[in-house]
Parts: sequence; structure tokens; C-alpha cells
Amino acid sequence: MNNTENEDRALQALTTGELREQVLKTCSHCGITNQDLAILECGGETNQRLIRSTLDWLSKPNSAGFAAMLEAMPMKLEGRKGRPMQAYLLTEFGRKVLYRLDPQIKARVNNPKDKKDLDHRFAQLDVLTRVLQNGWRAEVERVIPYAKGKEIRC
Repeated sequence: MNNTENEDRALQALTTGELREQVLKTCSHCGITNQDLAILECGGETNQRLIRSTLDWLSKPNSAGFAAMLEAMPMKLEGRKGRPMQAYLLTEFGRKVLYRLDPQIKARVNNPKDKKDLDHRFAQLDVLTRVLQNGWRAEVERVIPYAKGKEIRC
């Protein structure tokens, strides 16, 4: 069975469950999502338990034979006490499926090099969530070119 057949199966499973599709699309901002962002993007009235089970479904290999679209990981931010919230990083398979759902979405896969890079991703997600909660606008993945061929990501 080739990758395209797996992507087709995954697309079918996503489009039959509209919430699954909506939750996966929350990764379009910065390749990572969490329960709070999914609730904000899918509508505040959405049941937390339903969002949690949808994130769980997206982060586990499916019995229909396709890979996980998200990778679950505890999101531990410095200075925060208590149980860490769960973050969900977009996988390469999830990126392909997301692109097939909507070619306008240019989500990227996060492959953190080290703890510092992972912490940056978590902080980025935290800022994005707070911005949306307050009704503000922000761009979380910005590449600014400078000098000859150099760039900085902020």
C-alpha cells in the first residue's frame, strides 16, 4: 500500500468527522496545537472531552492503516507549576494530509533540534493561544530577510 492510498484513507476519515478536520487545521499557524487552541478555533461551545478525544485520535496510528497526524508531547513551560498541558506537533504525514485538505495551508513540521528549540515552539503556541483568546492579531511564523541572503525567524 503506497502513501497516497494512506493519505486518501486519512482524508476520508477526516472529512466524515468534521471536528477532526477542524482540529487538524489548527496546526496551520505554526505546526503545533493544543486543547485550548483547538477549542478557540473550533468554537468556544465545543466540549473539552470531545476535543481531547479528537486530539487523541489524530495522535495515534489508525486501525485503517494510516500513521498518526500529530505527535503528543507534554508542554512544560519554564516558571509554570503543576501538570503540563499536552502539545501536539504536526507530523510529516499530517502535513501531507493537511495540504490535501486545503492546498492554501502551508503548515510546516516542527523538528526541534534541542530543548531550547522545543521550548521556543511551546512559547510560540502559548503566545498564539493568548492572542486569539484576547481577539488580537499576531503573526507567529515570520521570516525577515537581511543582508545578502541572510534571514532571521521571529
